[in-house]
Formats: sequence, structure tokens, C-alpha cells
Amino acid sequence: MKKQIPMKQIHYANEYLSPKEKSSAYITYGNLSIDKEKCCAYKDGEPIELGAKEYKLLLFFLEHPEKVFTKRQLYQAVWDEEYYFDDNTIMVHISRITDVPVMGNSLEGAHIKQ
Repeated sequence: MKKQIPMKQIHYANEYLSPKEKSSAYITYGNLSIDKEKCCAYKDGEPIELGAKEYKLLLFFLEHPEKVFTKRQLYQAVWDEEYYFDDNTIMVHISRITDVPVMGNSLEGAHIKQ
């Protein structure tokens, strides 16, 4: 039987995490942030709904800002398998996270090429 840890203790422990430990749990870029421990994404502090692959893509983009990736690289990073053919899978998932309600101005100036 697993022992339950009271939320008060978890909150107390989180208050005393080192800055390095705190920064590794959160990623922020522009008005977007991700809490990696909770697997939650936020825009302007408000939670946003993402599917599992969209979350992984957004996390990958936020962990590698200002970088350019091929479809193959994205597929291998997010799906953890070899990319054998060119289909629309990646672009469909990217389009879901680049919708105006999710990204807003965060991708201003970004270029996504098929």
C-alpha cells in the first residue's frame, strides 16, 4: 500500500527547492509556460488544453527556442520512433498548437514550412 503524502508537505518541500530544481520543472517562453512535473501548459497563466502529442511538441519547441527542425527530427523527438514517410501527421499536430487561442502572439514571426 502506497503512503499518501499530504499536499501541505508537498507545498512546503517545493518552497525549499533550489532555483536550479525549480527552473528545470518550469519552462517559459513569451506568454507560454509549461510545468513539466504536472504536464500542464499555460498561456498568460491560464491552462490550455492540449493532447499528448501537442503537449510534447510544445514542450520540445519551448526547450529548443529559436531553432529550426525538419519533420523527421520532430517526429523522432516526439513519437520516439523512426520517420519513414512524409505524411501530414506532424503538420496536423503543429496546426493544433499554433491556433490563435493557444499560441496568440507567441509565434509571431515564426515560419512553418511543409
